[in-house]
Amino acid sequence: MAKYIRKVFKKKKSKKRTEDIPVASEVSDDYEELHLYEVEEESRYDHVEFNQNAASVKPEEDQPTESSIDLNYLLVAAIDLGTAASGYAFSFRNDFKANPLKISTHIWTAATTVLRSAKTPTCILFNPEGNFEAFGYEAQNKFSSLITDEENVEEWYYFDNFKMSLYECKDLTFHTEIKATNGKPLPAITVFSESIKYLKNHLTNRCLNMTCGLKDEDILWTLTVPAIWNDKAKLFMRRAAEMAGIPRSQLLLALEPEAGAIFCKHIPVEVRRFDEKDEVEGFQNGSRYMVIDAGGGTVDITIHEVVDEQNIREIYAANGGPWGGNNINKAFIDFLNELFGVETFEEFQRKCVDDCIDIIREFENKKQTMKIDDSNANRIKTHFKSTRIIIPDDASLSVLKGAVIFGHDSRIVSSRVLKCSYGIECSNDFIEGVHDKSKLYTNPLGIVKCRHVFGMIAKMGQSVERSCASKERYLLVDEPHIERAEIAIYVSTIYENPKYITDEGCRKIGYFVTRLKGDKDSVRRKLYFSLKFGETEVKVLCRQDGSTEISEKLLDLLGEDEHTAISTNT
Repeated sequence: MAKYIRKVFKKKKSKKRTEDIPVASEVSDDYEELHLYEVEEESRYDHVEFNQNAASVKPEEDQPTESSIDLNYLLVAAIDLGTAASGYAFSFRNDFKANPLKISTHIWTAATTVLRSAKTPTCILFNPEGNFEAFGYEAQNKFSSLITDEENVEEWYYFDNFKMSLYECKDLTFHTEIKATNGKPLPAITVFSESIKYLKNHLTNRCLNMTCGLKDEDILWTLTVPAIWNDKAKLFMRRAAEMAGIPRSQLLLALEPEAGAIFCKHIPVEVRRFDEKDEVEGFQNGSRYMVIDAGGGTVDITIHEVVDEQNIREIYAANGGPWGGNNINKAFIDFLNELFGVETFEEFQRKCVDDCIDIIREFENKKQTMKIDDSNANRIKTHFKSTRIIIPDDASLSVLKGAVIFGHDSRIVSSRVLKCSYGIECSNDFIEGVHDKSKLYTNPLGIVKCRHVFGMIAKMGQSVERSCASKERYLLVDEPHIERAEIAIYVSTIYENPKYITDEGCRKIGYFVTRLKGDKDSVRRKLYFSLKFGETEVKVLCRQDGSTEISEKLLDLLGEDEHTAISTNT
């Protein structure tokens, strides 16, 4: 059975509790109470009590936020590790203040052709020892030369279109492996971290050539992730970036469609007249706009409203699916197989690797540079009859440039909408006719309880302001000699208000663990906690009873061995 609370003892046996357990009616309205008992290993989760009375999410003004990152940076650099193509963009702080759209990108060139692009293919090559060899066009060229020279290419590792593996993996951990084109596996964390490291080093070297004296600590990094990814995949990308050499304190995650929405807020879209002069400006306050980000792997959709000159707010949870441009590539390959025959085309792929890569490159380039003509625009217009359709110049760079703007001002998104409901596993008093009898049990005090209850913390569709925390609750540790407590967090992706953690669409996404302080002989130790929403990642705020020190940490979603925390005094 799933475990909800783990307890670590210094002694094999602990003292029996000598006082009565407080009941819910004795708990202050400001907190909700959980009880921790000493029970058998396989049933510890049965004896946690939690009043299911979800409170509205409220701002915690003094808590650390995305925008509390040290602002003494000189440069914001954004990395977009895409499904089909990747790239980077950057801007200096002084340039941003003068013109937010003054953002630099890099033009990549394929050595074997005259092809020039603002992004390079997302493919990476490792040597037989599993060490990084090349990325992007360089990886394509190196891999094709290995085949042409008839070297032992089967011992190498060549990966392409690997980003969607994080979306498709339902049980992602640090030990998850992905397979190269020849079927040989490597840890996914290695493939992603080395890809990010290549782009990071390429950008850093370019900036060092432009600016004398620029140091690593002068750069704030943003890394883009699809909005449809779950919390595990987002944390995985963060850890990959940290392994690539980006310090945690200098890293922000930017949701791809949200970054696109931020960029669109700044582009000139309307002509207004001021002092008898016509000026082109961005969206007016109160304007609502939908951004459709059609990438290589996913199509992400967001809807935002302009709050004021500095802020936008999300008015509907980001949505989308795995409907990206790679599906067109697959259809193109299927067409070639049908045209020439499967055996003939497979032989061509084996014997003429350079030509095959050039064909795919040209097809990808045509697809990315294809202009949406009037007929296609009119086709979209039939579904959105009363709205304007805006196609930005260099639309493929909208996410990258928006991620740079987000790095300069992460407060720009004032609120976000929760994509799922968050809760914890708990047990409530059993109510005949309300609770499922199969979940009935009697606790050590003889009270009839219902197990597996979904203790609501925040609901799907709820709008949460930036850096908001849920109502604070506390865990009552009523056994001595317990050194740490661990609480599992569940989500519901189908139902807004699930009844049990076993309902369809409910699953455990991770847990947070903290060491307990105070008198170890006490049977009244309390651990206060809340979940912090409104940023691109969900965090946990913890504090010990009688202390003002708040520990902020990300949920452990990947089964990490180390649990790190950032402490702040409030």
